Amino acid sequence: MALSKSLISKIKNLTSIPIAIITNGALLYKEDVRKSLLDADVIMPTLDAYSEKIFRKINRPHKEIKLEKVIEGFKEFRKIYSNQIWLEVMLIKDINDDIQSLKEIRKIIDQLNVDRVYINVPIRPPAESWVEIPPTFKLSEAQEILKAENIAYFEEILIESVDRETTPENQILNILKRHPLRNEQIYTLFPEISEKEIQELLDEMKEQGIIESISYHNKIFWKSKTR
Repeated sequence: MALSKSLISKIKNLTSIPIAIITNGALLYKEDVRKSLLDADVIMPTLDAYSEKIFRKINRPHKEIKLEKVIEGFKEFRKIYSNQIWLEVMLIKDINDDIQSLKEIRKIIDQLNVDRVYINVPIRPPAESWVEIPPTFKLSEAQEILKAENIAYFEEILIESVDRETTPENQILNILKRHPLRNEQIYTLFPEISEKEIQELLDEMKEQGIIESISYHNKIFWKSKTR
């Protein structure tokens, strides 16, 4: 993890823009991981559960990674990290959005001494069909109980890095292997190509069985059929 610290230092030599690290926090129990992040301006870890059962259902971690160990890693990191920690809580309908779950998560948050709490929801098609966005009233309850400054339930702004050395087809496929995208998001990746041409390319890739379109919350997404 010394490489991470080196990268952060090199970036800071190039710009004064604050550096934020988005992480699931699963390895913060390791001392070298904690030390590698000390130069970052903001750390954005995730905490979605208060019990091992819910933790495994939502996050599906490696068998050696336990929720208790993750929480202890958060606490140890806070002891040595003086900059901002913004905690993200991903809420899923009927899994961790009930009052009891929210209160238990809040108890853990109170021990972590974080600077901000953000609520997030699954805005892209998930890996499991049972994953759904909680109803609005539950998100409002969660914001109050978790003392969240903001509900991160917004139309996603796509910021993707594409490899200009390869074809648009490969560029699209490489991203879709990571996560689904909507038509308009794909259009923004190629400002030099007309939307009609991109749509024709998507339709051709679909006919070839490389990608497929799916509906999620009344929106059409494209996803890869291969890994």
